[in-house]
Amino acid sequence: MNLGEIRQRVLDNLGDDGQAWAPPGEAEPYARLDRLINDTIDELSVLIERVDPTFSVKNAMLTLADEAGVDTGIGFKSTASLPVDFRRVVSLWEHAIGIDPQQVNIVAPDRIPYYFGNGESIAYLRQVETDADPNLIETASNEIIFQQRRAGALYYTLWYAARPKSMTKQADVPTIPLEFHYAIVLGSTVRALAQEDSDTRDFRKSYETAKVEMLAALPRRDGSQMAVA
Repeated sequence: MNLGEIRQRVLDNLGDDGQAWAPPGEAEPYARLDRLINDTIDELSVLIERVDPTFSVKNAMLTLADEAGVDTGIGFKSTASLPVDFRRVVSLWEHAIGIDPQQVNIVAPDRIPYYFGNGESIAYLRQVETDADPNLIETASNEIIFQQRRAGALYYTLWYAARPKSMTKQADVPTIPLEFHYAIVLGSTVRALAQEDSDTRDFRKSYETAKVEMLAALPRRDGSQMAVA
C-alpha cells in the first residue's frame, strides 16, 4: 500500500470519526493523519530492528569539523555532524593512513579517562532518553564528538540505524515490508481513536496481534553479515 491507500483504510476504520481527520478545504487536510501514520511506521521499525538489526542500517562517511582536533590534555577533540535520519549507532570505525580500520567505542562522557587510559580513541553523543525503551534514544544535538589519541586528518565510517523517511505524498510507500502494511493501518487507527478519546480496545487488540505476527514472521539476524568498515 502507498500512503494514499493507508490513509483511506484508516479513515474507513474510523467511520464517522474519520471526517475530523480529513477536513475538506484545508491546504493540507491529511497532515494530522500523516503524522500518526509516520509515528506508527517508526514504532514498527524499532520492533523490526530487534529481530533483524540489518533492517534499517545505512552507512555514512563522517567529516570532522576540525580535522586537527582541539588538544584537551588527554587527546584531541573533534566533532562531526550526524546524518539527518540517524536513530542510533550500530558501529563506528576510524581510518588512518597505513593502519587497518579500528572500531571506536561509543561511551558516556564520564568514561573518557578510563578508555583513554587503555590507549583507545572514543566517541560520544549528547543524548537524552525519551522513553524507557533504550532503542528510543534521541540525540540532544546533531553532532557526534570524538576524543582522539592523535591529531590529524582521520575519517570515520558510521554504521547506523536510520529513521524511516516521513511519508507526505500520496504515492509514498513505507519501508515496512508489504505483508505487514495492515499493521500500519491498525496502529494508525488506534492512535487516531486515542486522540479523540474514543474506544480503542478492539483495534488495539488487533494491532497487538499484528505486531506479534509480524515479529514471528520476520527472519532472525544477528547483524554479523553487515560490512564493518
